[in-house]
Formats: sequence, structure tokens, C-alpha cells
Amino acid sequence: SGVGKAGSEVVTEMNEFFSKASLGAANLGVHGLEGSKQMGALGALFMSRGLSGATVGTNFRRIFDSLADPTRLGKVKEAAAIFGKSLKLFDNKGKFLGMDNFAEQLGQLRDLSGQQIALIFKAFGGKQGLSTDFVQYLSKNGLTGYQEFLDKMNSQADLTDKLSVKMKGLNYQKEVFNTSTENMKAALAEGFAPTLTAIYEAMN
Repeated sequence: SGVGKAGSEVVTEMNEFFSKASLGAANLGVHGLEGSKQMGALGALFMSRGLSGATVGTNFRRIFDSLADPTRLGKVKEAAAIFGKSLKLFDNKGKFLGMDNFAEQLGQLRDLSGQQIALIFKAFGGKQGLSTDFVQYLSKNGLTGYQEFLDKMNSQADLTDKLSVKMKGLNYQKEVFNTSTENMKAALAEGFAPTLTAIYEAMN
């Protein structure tokens, strides 16, 4: 799934992605139009590999929940330090530094082996387990791939307009991601659909 999907299917996949990942993102303080676009870019990066929106969203939810857990994050930082890497994901006041920084920090690990990256993020696995392939790919290709998708989205001026209009019509508040309404997720996904469809077509 993912690659070569029709517009309506892309909307469904994005809905699945947002419904799984958005609460974890909201808990980190990621919200608003900019946050939505960044989330969409991360989702698109993996869905373009053929992964389903639900799979991508579930993995990101686990990553975000782990980032919000000081114990697990501490273990990851300690493991990264063994390989001479320092991951700065929060400021001194404990505020999450955002998705752009998240992609950038993981990008520091791209010269490590897949096994080393898996070892660093072992603490994020938990009982459910996190796809190590997922984290490895994010570390090795995430920064360039994420930026590429973000640039493609930003270059489509109408995407921002569509998202803004849709969000206004849905009483768009700061706590946008905390809402459980289906139409909010649908609106976000529909806003991304034309861009994602264009990106998928270009990739095939």
C-alpha cells in the first residue's frame, strides 16, 4: 500500500496516520497548521515506502510516547552517548523542540550502523515493540526525505490555504490534535491528499 494510491485512498491512509499519531504529538505540544504539515511530511515519508497509514501512525505514536517518558528518553540519550552522539530534543525548560529538530537530531545518527541505531532506541521498544527498521530508516534517510516532502508541500501554496480553510470551519483551536472528532482528521487528510497524490505519482 502507499505508493501509487488514488486520491481517496491517500485521504484514508492519512486519516489512519493522523488518528494514530496525533495524540502522541499533542502530548509533546505539537499542534497547529505548521505542526500538521510537519506531521504530514513525516507520515508521507514512510507511506511513500509502501507502509500503511495505520502502521506508520502506530510507530510514531510509540516514538512520541517514549519521547515524553523521561526514563526511556534518558536511556536513549545514554546509549547515544556511547557512540559519541548527543540528542537534544527538549530545551532546558522541558519544551519539545519540534519536528524539524527531531528529524535533524536523528539525522546525526546516519553514519552509525543499523544495529547501533537499534541499540540506541532499544528503550523505546517496550512491550509492544517498535519497528527497528522504522527508526533506522528515519535516522539514515529521515532528514533529507522529510525535508524533501516538506518542501514539496510548502511549494504547493494551495495546500496551506486548503488546510486553513478546512480548519477554520472546524473551530480550529490550539488543542487541535486533542480533539477526537473524525471530521477533524478527515479535514487534515483531505488537505494533504492533493500534494501526496502528486508526490506518489512523481515517485512512480
